[in-house]
Amino acid sequence: MDLLCSIDENGHFTQVSPSSVSVLGYPPDELIGRPYLNYVVPEDRQTTQATVQAMMAGEEHQDFRNSYQRKDGSIVQLLWSGGWSENDRTLFAVAHDITRLVQNEAYAEDQRDILGMISTDQPLADTLKVICQVTEVQLPGTYCSVLLMDKEQQHLLLGAAPNLPHSYSQALHGMKVGAAASACSTAVQRR
Repeated sequence: MDLLCSIDENGHFTQVSPSSVSVLGYPPDELIGRPYLNYVVPEDRQTTQATVQAMMAGEEHQDFRNSYQRKDGSIVQLLWSGGWSENDRTLFAVAHDITRLVQNEAYAEDQRDILGMISTDQPLADTLKVICQVTEVQLPGTYCSVLLMDKEQQHLLLGAAPNLPHSYSQALHGMKVGAAASACSTAVQRR
């Protein structure tokens, strides 16, 4: 969904399309009259402000990316196009929600990093740790662990669990494979 808006020379929203509810979580009346920079994440404010000022000075800027904080606190990645109207003293802009695209780009980069670790013979523990971290980023609110089996295929060994509590990780390490031991060891037994 796209967000259409206009911003005056002081950096305040003057018009906002109803799609602002879907894109930013705010109805137009909660945005109009307020500085657009209030909603830009802090790490993007300086670049965003410089780009907007350049556009107001007449420079062309298409496909500018930044991140806004939604009303619920989540972050939305936006791709902006716009132009300054000297007659209206207004910046007219369109923002497209590219959050999923940015997440997919980051995931593809993480996959390349993992393949690079494998192809350069990095330590298994380091590679498994990165796999867990990538999984946790892809599935917010989850914790990932990788368990290996010993040579006799009788016990589980901790491969990686970077964010699980240490006591839990230690309880998994050395656990006997079998239906009565735990869900993890049952899954291994049933393979």
